[in-house]
Amino acid sequence: MPRLTKISDIGLESLSADGSYQASAAIVWCMDRRARRARENLLQMLNYKLEDLIQVAGGVQGIVGRKPHARNYLLRQIELALLKHGAREIVLMTHQDCAMFKDKIPIGRDEMKFLARKLVQGMMLVAKHLEPLPFVGPVRGVLVGHAGTFEVAP
Repeated sequence: MPRLTKISDIGLESLSADGSYQASAAIVWCMDRRARRARENLLQMLNYKLEDLIQVAGGVQGIVGRKPHARNYLLRQIELALLKHGAREIVLMTHQDCAMFKDKIPIGRDEMKFLARKLVQGMMLVAKHLEPLPFVGPVRGVLVGHAGTFEVAP
């Protein structure tokens, strides 16, 4: 029998009377800590109260990359956020100097433009994947650069 030893009084937040919660958005964000403040600022700007954070190396790179298992995993996580937590929006993110994109940017190409194209590709892929679901919210693209945070539109 496992033994439980309490290590803190802090536990799950009670978010509603019945213990459930509705996510404002499902967010696919890179695990790189340098983008943490940008994410916190974005959440505040978009007035998101609660988010389902899907944090992986490269953020959107897992969706647009060549590894089907990574893409399928992330698409399933987004689906779960929509179906189980009622997320109303989706945010895909990447950032400048991302190690997961470093060897994929052709020499001489503008990094920000390349990453913006990858975000649009991911946004379109996610929107198409979700067509059968009753999801009607936007799929947003966010690019965090040295000069600031940018919303990317197709």
